Amino acid sequence: MIKIRYGDIPSEIPECVACIGFFDSLHKGHQQLISRCLKEAKTTGLVPALICFDKDPLEVITGEAQMHILNDQERISHIHSLGIDLILMFAFDEKLMNLAPLDFIHDYLEKMKIRKLICGFDFRFGYQGKGDTAVLQRQGSFETIVIPEIDYYHTKISSSRIKKEITRGNLRLAEKLLGYRYHLDAEVIKCEKTGGNCVLYAECTDPYKILPPNGIYNNDLELKDGIWKIISADKKEIKNRISVEP
Repeated sequence: MIKIRYGDIPSEIPECVACIGFFDSLHKGHQQLISRCLKEAKTTGLVPALICFDKDPLEVITGEAQMHILNDQERISHIHSLGIDLILMFAFDEKLMNLAPLDFIHDYLEKMKIRKLICGFDFRFGYQGKGDTAVLQRQGSFETIVIPEIDYYHTKISSSRIKKEITRGNLRLAEKLLGYRYHLDAEVIKCEKTGGNCVLYAECTDPYKILPPNGIYNNDLELKDGIWKIISADKKEIKNRISVEP
């Protein structure tokens, strides 16, 4: 991964085909961008790359941390698993947020050796989100490929939609929108012996991870007020990661 800060474009970036976005949950819509990026890179012989941001823009705008589906470590690992090795991550701050759209194109994208750029139909950038796909296609020296809306049952697939479904407990629908099962990392904080069984209590290690409502999941996982109760479990066999099923 190459971290890019304001006014600093590393010289080691190779000529590439890049997809761009926040990629906060890597749902099926994001996966379409990545798939097209890999296809174009194979056709042109260029390096496939992914451009993302290190913060949710809302964190900079509101000054408050945002709940998320994937943290940075999970996001990077997932991107690699989808076939992208080169990640170009912008440090999103007030300077970048207030940059005029044309300055973002000329001072950043055009200096990054991008030959083709893939983005979603609703991608916005620059001050107050005034930059859009039409600006990229009109002003950029690279080819811009726009991926149309990816929907499920006539409603756009988006991270905000998935967050709502998780908090409502609609995990099967969330899995269909994500393209993978929702998971989280948890740490065992207590173990109780009940008869011949060991009942574990675990707490999510990420305080900003979206949680489903209280209830029983996977038939043996009970969530209550942020604490997972793992019924009839052997502590030695419990893995840190919990995949949540309805």
